[in-house]
Amino acid sequence: MALRDEVTEEDAEAAIRLMTAFLQSVGLDIESGVVDVGVIMTGAGFTTRRLMSVVMDVVKRRSSESGRCVRIQDIVSDVTSRYKVDEEKVRDVVRRLHQQGMLMEVRQDCFSPVE
Repeated sequence: MALRDEVTEEDAEAAIRLMTAFLQSVGLDIESGVVDVGVIMTGAGFTTRRLMSVVMDVVKRRSSESGRCVRIQDIVSDVTSRYKVDEEKVRDVVRRLHQQGMLMEVRQDCFSPVE
């Protein structure tokens, strides 16, 4: 590859190879093994983003029904009973949502959505 006034077919193929290698190195969703541009944009792959959405839905629904915060064990039980996901992954997602300011820890291990 060299600087020219016109782009050759070889230049285009080299650019595609470079871009593909870059995306595989930084945009790979570890859980699914698929290149996911969302990893670059949000720092989380599709699988994690979907689980974050599920956890938020569970917390919102349970807290609105009870009017109280939701214990982490109840969140884990609810999510793992409906989806094939590891308990520790759900706990990690709850921590991540808490760190991002989307969940508030009202008291130890009891969470409410941030309105």
